[in-house]
Amino acid sequence: MISCRISGDFYEFGVSDNRAGIAPGNHAKIFTIFQSINPQNRPESEEIGLAIVKKIIEAEGGNIRLKSELGKGTAFYFTWPKSSN
Repeated sequence: MISCRISGDFYEFGVSDNRAGIAPGNHAKIFTIFQSINPQNRPESEEIGLAIVKKIIEAEGGNIRLKSELGKGTAFYFTWPKSSN
């Protein structure tokens, strides 16, 4: 599911799924470059995508967070300024 709402001077976007979810101990790790929470299942992956996304969003003045529960899916939320400088 994809959502968008206005929150003050920002748009807040949400992207969610109902897949396996992410354990609480791995929430911060998934935003770290070259870190994988499941390397045995994807050894060819370099795991840089979310780290790059986080850097871009923060460089524009936004932020990214996630909500996740094992077995119940994951939701990512990020803010993006309504106007750029």
